[in-house]
Amino acid sequence: MKKFLSVSALGLLSFLIVGCGGNDTSKEKVDSTKTEASSEIKDSAKEKGTDTFKDNILTTKDYTIKITGHEYLEGYQDSTVLAITFDFTNHSQENVQAYSSFLYSFKVSQEFENTVEELNMGIIADHEKFTEETSQGVVDVKPNGTVHSVSNYEVKDPSKPVDISVKANMFSDKVLGEFKFDPAQ
Repeated sequence: MKKFLSVSALGLLSFLIVGCGGNDTSKEKVDSTKTEASSEIKDSAKEKGTDTFKDNILTTKDYTIKITGHEYLEGYQDSTVLAITFDFTNHSQENVQAYSSFLYSFKVSQEFENTVEELNMGIIADHEKFTEETSQGVVDVKPNGTVHSVSNYEVKDPSKPVDISVKANMFSDKVLGEFKFDPAQ
């Protein structure tokens, strides 16, 4: 049965590829060339070091995220939540959400004896705290617009530091910087 499904899927895929291959227009070739050129320009900009993280400020060609503070708060079901506040400025030509950009660039984790565990979103018990910042994180920020937002994480062990590594975006493998929030300080 598995072989039959595999062969059927392969046959359907072949049919679709052959069926779509007959309409080759010069406009599609031009669009493809534009996309490749645009990608090369973006890649060369990154190679020149335009993406940086210094003094708690991530600067990329598309946005700037400035960490403005953090706070350990009570979460639901006796959990501890780390709230990280930040200013987000959109440098791209498209509308962008601050919260999504933060998630793409900041990996938040805790290190234990045998593991490093990424932290999940956290919900703070005080619904009134950070109401405006939370709503600003999920709206579309216009080009050149700036909002103040927050990202909340459920801390697995409140006695251990929270480690944060910073990348330019979700597609980048290069870590631009690292820092930590230590609950003891």
